[in-house]
Amino acid sequence: MAAMNNISELKPFKSMWKVKVKIIRLWKQYSAAGARLLKWFSWILEVIRYMGP
Repeated sequence: MAAMNNISELKPFKSMWKVKVKIIRLWKQYSAAGARLLKWFSWILEVIRYMGP
């Protein structure tokens, strides 16, 4: 299993990071102002660093 890190630990100069997002719940909600449809989701963010050869 690959090591896991927090998203705040990512450095922009690293190109070996892969971010995988899993949506665990999805729902719709209408707002009272303008009756616009809002789509909400909750998710788990997994940050996996693949070690190069």
